[in-house]
Amino acid sequence: MAGLFRFTPGDIVISREEVVYAYRMILGREPENEAVVAEQVAGFGDLKSLRNGFLHSTEFLRQAVSLIGPEPVIPELQAEQPIDVACSPEQLKRLLASVEATWSQLGKEEPYWSVLTSDRYRSENFSQNEDKYWSTGIVDVRRMKAWLERNGVASTARQRCLEYGCGTGRVTHWLAREFRQVTGCDISQAHLDLAQRAISSRIEPSQEVDFFHVRNLKSLDRLPEFEFLFSFIVLQHNPPPVITYILDKLLARLAEGGIAFFQLPTYWKYYTFTTQAYLSRKAAVAGTDSQMEMHVVPQRYIFEIARRHGCKVLEVQPDGMASSREIVSHTFLLRKSS
Repeated sequence: MAGLFRFTPGDIVISREEVVYAYRMILGREPENEAVVAEQVAGFGDLKSLRNGFLHSTEFLRQAVSLIGPEPVIPELQAEQPIDVACSPEQLKRLLASVEATWSQLGKEEPYWSVLTSDRYRSENFSQNEDKYWSTGIVDVRRMKAWLERNGVASTARQRCLEYGCGTGRVTHWLAREFRQVTGCDISQAHLDLAQRAISSRIEPSQEVDFFHVRNLKSLDRLPEFEFLFSFIVLQHNPPPVITYILDKLLARLAEGGIAFFQLPTYWKYYTFTTQAYLSRKAAVAGTDSQMEMHVVPQRYIFEIARRHGCKVLEVQPDGMASSREIVSHTFLLRKSS
């Protein structure tokens, strides 16, 4: 530690005990010797200078890097990896069937953990953390309202909202307070069954909520028209061709003047996706692989789909919702032309 600071002379107003405390609390160790302690006492004029000196020392900064991991990826400095965002109808059908199998199994085994992957929401722990789980949905709705307000979007009270990937209804009951009607849809019937049971005790009689099971690709064509799309930590669990297909269908069902508010990872260092290779791997482990997956779609494809459906981009921001510092996730706010 000695010699790492550029000391500022001044009246000595800190004590030996305060320097030792700084070593213990900031560096997590004892000082080397009394001579080093005396040097710090003489070198720092006040507690603020002492704290800043320790926080900017090489030793502390090295510790901080080891705790938070490598620097986050900067996409504009990286080359885009090969990613299939489209495939044949038959391949698309097989991809969606794989997603349905995974999430139906998760819905039966760990429905709440699959929505928020914290051990407190695993089956054996859920009862003591249930209230916390249901309360977390308000954070997403507050964020939605802040985005709408700063972009001049009028009240949503008279609109119908489609929540794509409603899961167990964690956010659904909060959305019901903001919209005329909410339709929660999901690929997992097991999740929907839990959502239907939970929602009745969490909404007022005047609040209208219904549910829709996305059984297959054709189901998306039967979705009701809606004025607002809401989808978070959902699309990312689908392979890229499925993500683009779903988003294309959802924006097609969005009414003129409607709003889409959704989240999607757009970059992952070293991530690649080849449809045929993926399906071959899935076939090799059929019936034994029910792991949650993470996928990305580069932003340019999202913008292409938005343009195709006459949607104007109101705002795009990184949101930190990915599970790794190597994954870049963005939230999108779109408005469909009238």
